[in-house]
Amino acid sequence: MSRPNLITSPSSSLCKGAVLALFLSGAGSAGALELKSLVPAKGAKGQCLDTPLRMVLSGKPVLNWNGSVRIRNLGTNAVVHTWAVTSNPGDPQTNTAVGGSWPWKDSVGTTKRNVWPVVVDSLPEYLAEVRVPQHLLLPNTQYQVEVDGGVLKGADGSAFAGVAAGAWTFTTGTKPASKSQVVVAEDNSGDVCSVQGGLDLVPSNSKTPVQVLVKPGYYREMVAAKGKNNLRLYGAGVSKTFLRYMNCNNLNTTGSSDRNLALLGGSGMHLRGMSIVNTVSVTGGQAEALYLQGDSIVVADVFLHSFQDTWLNTGGRVYVQDATIEGSVDFIWGYSPVFFKRTSLVMNRTGAVVVQPRNTTTHGYVFDSCILSANATGYSGSHFARDAGASYAQGEVMFLHTTIRNGSFLAAAPWTINSTTDSSKLRFCEYQSRDQNGNLIAITNAQRKRLQCSADSASKHASPVFVLDGWTPSVPSLASVLALFGGTTGLREVPSAKVAAARMVRTSVGMELDIPGAGLATVREILPNGSAHVLFQCMAPCRERVESRSHTPAWLEIVQPAGRQVIPNLPQGTVR
Repeated sequence: MSRPNLITSPSSSLCKGAVLALFLSGAGSAGALELKSLVPAKGAKGQCLDTPLRMVLSGKPVLNWNGSVRIRNLGTNAVVHTWAVTSNPGDPQTNTAVGGSWPWKDSVGTTKRNVWPVVVDSLPEYLAEVRVPQHLLLPNTQYQVEVDGGVLKGADGSAFAGVAAGAWTFTTGTKPASKSQVVVAEDNSGDVCSVQGGLDLVPSNSKTPVQVLVKPGYYREMVAAKGKNNLRLYGAGVSKTFLRYMNCNNLNTTGSSDRNLALLGGSGMHLRGMSIVNTVSVTGGQAEALYLQGDSIVVADVFLHSFQDTWLNTGGRVYVQDATIEGSVDFIWGYSPVFFKRTSLVMNRTGAVVVQPRNTTTHGYVFDSCILSANATGYSGSHFARDAGASYAQGEVMFLHTTIRNGSFLAAAPWTINSTTDSSKLRFCEYQSRDQNGNLIAITNAQRKRLQCSADSASKHASPVFVLDGWTPSVPSLASVLALFGGTTGLREVPSAKVAAARMVRTSVGMELDIPGAGLATVREILPNGSAHVLFQCMAPCRERVESRSHTPAWLEIVQPAGRQVIPNLPQGTVR
């Protein structure tokens, strides 16, 4: 089965891993670069005020740097915005001087950022997407989009005719109102078409939960929202809902608040069921996929990808479960306690460092029953953590009951301690690490022997309530979240007795159960009563949706024809 690459565009050159690469090169189809379809379609009515402007193309496009895109109000015949794509400013992933002189800016939430005026992508098909400036479009207004032929060309050099006046028109609908459940859908079937549009409808400092449901699709945007207390940002699954864009410190040079892909601020937030992919290349520098600000935050069933600084949290306690986080340098860092449960941590280069703790609080970063792996063979010299210097000498990082898959990527002495740091205050340790076959790893390195957690400390820190200073995280069942999107979820509840009898397997796709008489199932959550929600790896005809990165799959989800499970000898339970 073909596994689509959901991070990199094929044959990219200067931008390497950037899906939103404006500098792609490589072979394409012969002949002209033809327009296959437009989104919105010509003459479409009732469109979102934040609709994507998407050109689906016959081959791989690149920017040609010789034209403009204009958005025209047909009621007044006035051009309301022009993106002049007339000169190549350079690649911010390799040129640190680019960000300060970047010609294209727009609001993201309440702040101005440097943005891409047009992005090209190859997922799920070849396309180019024009950015609509935030709050530009008016309700119940007819617009026209004009694209000069010189804006794009084929990767093989083939010409693009552009989009002439009159060929791409649409009319907007009414302005959406704030409500307790906002639906985001890129196909215009919801309240808004962008994730930022959904977040903008969430009132600040809400005392009651407000749901933002992001339907399946590719959302090519940065997002920023602060003060969104009790936000419930739910996607339809990591292989269905994708937030993806390229941002980094060279593009937005003012620090972590602007160089991220998604900044979410507010206490009591939940984030669940989506992939957040910063498509920056390994040369792009600091580039958070997710920056969390707030207390009592729950994160579950997400896939996060970047290289340096994938995850950042400040301002309070966070609980994470059943996630996959991929990166290279300090790809988890921050200032306040986080408890990670059954989370996969994936190194995507040699010499990676998982954690840099900067906690000055009682607790820092505790990983319980997590998986460490690399997304390619041949990596080496990676580290559990490195301290952040004398100012953060009491940093805490604990790896408890960790499965280390094919651990040759790990340095023999996997803790990096700054020579100026008082190491007696650091709380770095591991406890009962196992290999991919479930065997306890024999510890021979002197540093690693010295930094073993005591059984008593490991027992205490295995409790989220202890690590999170008395807060008991409440995570709604995955079935209840997926049910919000309608239809069957494909989840089956396996009774606790069957779970207890099954062989537990930890692999690159997460935690699996080898259930007697039923086969291998990917565990999506363990319920408080000891039962499990699983997705079976099919033993009968079915259609598979695989979310694959450049080397290994992160998750496997099964989508059955007509929503039916057809598996022999299935344990008793209910399809949800």
